[in-house]
Amino acid sequence: YIMDATTLQPKLIVTFRGKKLEIELKQGLAVQEIKARVVTDADPSLELTPDDIKLMYKGKILTDDNQDLHQMLIGETKKVKIIRIMATGVSSTEASTLHSKFQQGLERSP
Repeated sequence: YIMDATTLQPKLIVTFRGKKLEIELKQGLAVQEIKARVVTDADPSLELTPDDIKLMYKGKILTDDNQDLHQMLIGETKKVKIIRIMATGVSSTEASTLHSKFQQGLERSP
């Protein structure tokens, strides 16, 4: 995490499709809230929902939407460092489009 010099609040850096979000890491901040923020900041044409988003930290998917990230991340380390979380996700609209293109490719293949 990064300690903000003005508030001394740790911050998360969440990366989703090449875009970085900086989020203040407050006590009680849940995984679901981060997912909702990713959706809010994403391109609206993607039609993402928080359930479409998966968050990864140190190679593991954070599966408990109610998990307190502050407790998990600050409790794990006392050193000041950057905490990075990667977000991935595909909306049902994107999945349908990709599936259609895949099927078309199969039909055209020898």
